[in-house]
Amino acid sequence: KKPTKGKGKAKAKDTEGAAAAKAEEKKEATEVKRSPEEEAAILIIGDIRSHVTLIQRAVHSQESRHMSRVIRTIPRLRKRLSVGVLWQALSESLPEEAKATQ
Repeated sequence: KKPTKGKGKAKAKDTEGAAAAKAEEKKEATEVKRSPEEEAAILIIGDIRSHVTLIQRAVHSQESRHMSRVIRTIPRLRKRLSVGVLWQALSESLPEEAKATQ
């Protein structure tokens, strides 16, 4: 028998592609369908978390550029913010000691 060139590699690529497609289908099947309001709330909470991180970094490093970056984004954030989203973001961002004193 003559050895075949490259046929084994093509099959390996096909099986990798099929496995990736199956993994993506599984991921799509397990994803929860969310309303646009829920998606917006998740994005806003993520923004607030990153702002808290930047504020903490500004306090520790004493650099004003981190704080000014947060301040620049406040007007855009305020337009999208609601009371429920703010409450959820603060309850996730505050340390446990601060929650106990409220």
